[in-house]
Amino acid sequence: MFWSPAFGSSILGKNWSAYSANTIVAERGNASDWEDYWSIHNSLDAAHNKATVSGTIRDQPIQFERQYQFLDDRVICDLTLHSTQPATYTAVWECFPYPLDKPDAIRVGLFDEQGRAVAPNQAASAIVFQNSSPEAHIIVFSQPRLCEIGVDHSVDAFEQPHEYGRVLVALPARWQKDDRRIVRWSIASTPADGIEKTIRRELAGLRH
Repeated sequence: MFWSPAFGSSILGKNWSAYSANTIVAERGNASDWEDYWSIHNSLDAAHNKATVSGTIRDQPIQFERQYQFLDDRVICDLTLHSTQPATYTAVWECFPYPLDKPDAIRVGLFDEQGRAVAPNQAASAIVFQNSSPEAHIIVFSQPRLCEIGVDHSVDAFEQPHEYGRVLVALPARWQKDDRRIVRWSIASTPADGIEKTIRRELAGLRH
């Protein structure tokens, strides 16, 4: 979950499906695998404001590690993926879920590194979550990534249907044995009228 006082929550995971959770999803045709709950290991270095989450993708030869750095004005995530065997997927996604049913509805937009709006389902340097608040939430990637904005439709264990917003952000789909890939992003709150400035600031920090 990501929350700030003026905006409330934007990123908010649920356990209804993989596409309503902040997780990695590997797709092959109509089949999907995601982070194996039982493989997860967490550690917290409170003295240095760092946390690490590691695990594997269920039934797949992909290991992952997320390293979070909690700063005063943002959170930085370094996601490392490692393949233990060759693998090819239709797509691999990092999923960023958000609620659709908030009284003050969330609008999602994509932006390039200059702060210009990008059409949906294109490569983007930033995802911006907005409502009527003067504050917005922004995820900035160190390098542009394909982003698909959509809605997940699922049924929970009690047969209750759910609709949930999600942005799927592409990860590499073709892997050789011992490939290792690292992606970096940050999430922060920003004045809604200062998105362009925030993107430039975050990119400078992420690429430093």
